[in-house]
Amino acid sequence: MSGDNGWALHSSGLYGEALKADDYQIMAARTADPDRPFNERLEIALEGLGSETGEVLGVRRAALEHKKELDREALLLEVGDVLWYAAEICSTLGVDLSEVMLRNIDKLKKRWPDGFKV
Repeated sequence: MSGDNGWALHSSGLYGEALKADDYQIMAARTADPDRPFNERLEIALEGLGSETGEVLGVRRAALEHKKELDREALLLEVGDVLWYAAEICSTLGVDLSEVMLRNIDKLKKRWPDGFKV
């Protein structure tokens, strides 16, 4: 990883294997200010998550309002921002993103042990 300033992908997403959640979290954290106080860092991440979620909805609303095709690329870019804030919340709390993902799967397994069936 020398010379890449920490940005080298351990696995390369669109260019090969999937990017691991914890690798993403480490790379995303490079763009957050680690010197901010805990409460401020968490508040920024929480408010950012809400704001970016609104932007995801805005992409869909714009397509509906203007009777156009959904701008898939814009939607994916906004979802990426949502992921950044989710990762920042985890980083601030000192928890690996993969741990939160596993906890969520455990919750879903308990809720729908046989998978979702209507």
